Amino acid sequence: MPGGMWDASKIEVAAQLKRNGKRVGVLPMQYAGTPNQFTGTWNIKEAGLYETIVYAYDASNGNTGVDRGTFRVK
Repeated sequence: MPGGMWDASKIEVAAQLKRNGKRVGVLPMQYAGTPNQFTGTWNIKEAGLYETIVYAYDASNGNTGVDRGTFRVK
């Protein structure tokens, strides 16, 4: 959360989005009002297999966290 031990206002959080293996963009994410929760919106208009790679990066000390997921849009 902002001002907390891991100050959300100083951490860059974003999701990279790929469709059928090709990068389609990066979605910056914002603090969602609950500790450890970030949000963003992307309007997906094409069917396909999507992969998300979400990362959080603290430039002040280099701490980084990464996770990935996949989903299919029909």
